[in-house]
Amino acid sequence: NDVIKGLESVGFKKGHNLFIVGTEDGPYIEGYVPSNIISQVTAENPEITRKLMNPKETKDGRSLLKNKLLEKIVENKTTHGLEEFYKLVNDINKSYK
Repeated sequence: NDVIKGLESVGFKKGHNLFIVGTEDGPYIEGYVPSNIISQVTAENPEITRKLMNPKETKDGRSLLKNKLLEKIVENKTTHGLEEFYKLVNDINKSYK
């Protein structure tokens, strides 16, 4: 990726002060959320899907989706399926020590 090469050329180093956020599902942090939680949120909030499909409202839709996903994760008090996310957060935290 040209962006990564550019960042590395000015001194950033993967795993030290450069972290790639996303999964094979896409370059979005939502990719770390288990699909069953995403399904619950979109089923309970059909307006999110409508916003995501409308190019003029995509940004608002993604923001609303992220908020609802966080609410659902907190509500369920679960960490199941979030192992990759916690690994990323742990790696980022280690880089600041």
